[in-house]
Amino acid sequence: MKYLIFVLLLFSGCEKLSVQAGTVYHISPSGSNSNSGTITSPWQTLSYACSRATATGDEIHVTAGIYTESSMSNLAVGVSVTGEVGSIIRSTITTQYSYVLSLSSGSNTNGNQRVSGLKFISATPYAAFAAVRVVYRNNVEITNCEFTEFNYHAISLENGQQSVNFATGNKIHDCVITNCAAYIGTYPSGDSKGSVNIDSQNGLLIYNNTITVDRPDGKNGNCIDAVQGFLKNVKVYNNTFTKVYKPGTWDFAIEYWNLYEGNEIYNNEITGSVDICRAWGGSPYCVWVHDNRIGQNSLIGSQSIRGVLLEITHRDVIIERNFIKNVASGVFVNLGYTTNQQTNVRISYNIFYNIGALVNSTGWGVYYSIEQTEDRQQTVIDNVIINNNVFIGSSNSSYTTRYGIGLPDAGKATNVSVRNNIITNFDSYAIYGNGRDGTTIDNMVIERNIGYGNGNNNIIFTEGLSPTNSTISSNIMLNPLFVSSTDFHLQAGSPAINTGRYVNLTIDYDNKTVADPPEIGCYEFGSSHSTLGKIITSNGKLIKK
Repeated sequence: MKYLIFVLLLFSGCEKLSVQAGTVYHISPSGSNSNSGTITSPWQTLSYACSRATATGDEIHVTAGIYTESSMSNLAVGVSVTGEVGSIIRSTITTQYSYVLSLSSGSNTNGNQRVSGLKFISATPYAAFAAVRVVYRNNVEITNCEFTEFNYHAISLENGQQSVNFATGNKIHDCVITNCAAYIGTYPSGDSKGSVNIDSQNGLLIYNNTITVDRPDGKNGNCIDAVQGFLKNVKVYNNTFTKVYKPGTWDFAIEYWNLYEGNEIYNNEITGSVDICRAWGGSPYCVWVHDNRIGQNSLIGSQSIRGVLLEITHRDVIIERNFIKNVASGVFVNLGYTTNQQTNVRISYNIFYNIGALVNSTGWGVYYSIEQTEDRQQTVIDNVIINNNVFIGSSNSSYTTRYGIGLPDAGKATNVSVRNNIITNFDSYAIYGNGRDGTTIDNMVIERNIGYGNGNNNIIFTEGLSPTNSTISSNIMLNPLFVSSTDFHLQAGSPAINTGRYVNLTIDYDNKTVADPPEIGCYEFGSSHSTLGKIITSNGKLIKK
């Protein structure tokens, strides 16, 4: 009796534990919209069910079968939709900006609802505009759904494209999305749409999804698109993203704009590139891209194939422990607009493998691109750290590569650190700096790097670049003695063992604790994981095998 009284008191005093019960309504392909919506008297269409199930806690249960929907369904706040295995929503809705299922409010509202277990398809491939739209709603979960051949989006989460009023608590997970994004217009001024489109989100979680864009017409949009952006604490992890590159489109699998603190992209398998534009800064980071496999399955005949792009202004960005492969540029920095800044960028413990293209004079581990002279003179770069990476140029003997690390190429750069890197197999240089249009670098350290097998293993400055208050010392031109041409752990006797400079980085590529002094390169000596193995899911985490 005492226990029963305690439980009653506990629940009566905790409003958050109380759940308002709703009604479960049913639809079936053999039902009728003149029925009552019960399990024995189901309705026939999703749109009709959404018009009747409007109370908080209501649920629409979708029986297995095919439902052809010709008008948009508006799902009320607090109402969920759950499909049985084999429940297919077939859309004939071709009007632009019309969705199969719309969860829309006039201002930020707690949705507290879920869409799960449904397969959404376009009745005619790429004729239906999009599948699910969530506008000004928090705590909406989209899970265990499939989306096939919608033209613009599978899912769009929108909150007014603003940085002051974010949607919170939304989730997209365990979904399969195939060919639900388009490239609209003409390259390079065309517009990529996203299989998942997001803006003004705080705490959004996107995980355990498989998103593929490989349209027969070649007009491939992005896997995730946030061109308006305004993202904060968005986590994208444990996904497989495949954006098949087609000439005349961008290679972005993920495109992010207007970022604030706490965004992460990690433990993903990404065929395509990650584009980060206008990262405004935040503590402890604005964007942290880590522990991903990024790039292409093989070299492509284009200079426009990249791993990670940092565009316009970007602050507080970390690129760490990624395996970036088969791209023309490992990290591509584009500061081609006026009064832009790059501040607090760290590139560490990554492997850049087979960097190049099926085009001559292409292949840069880190590359700075500034397109206009006046922009170059006004750009400011401060605190750039490139430490403990391995850069491997392409082994394709038919095409030449350029250099491993390009130094900041802007009007004024200060506080540049390049330490403990291994750079091999580039046809031109190991480390390259360019002083064109009056570029200056002050307070730079380049030390304890290994350059081997490059056209010129030295550090080269051209066009009048003369760094001030700088240290260039203890760089090594010896074979680093990798375990093999595809395994960049170190053999016993490697000149990289215990010869690095400790730079306050604590975890290597294998998640092994870094000693003082550390090794040069991305591995502490003694670990033995295979570098080029697949990343697999184990207990919800992607592990390098």
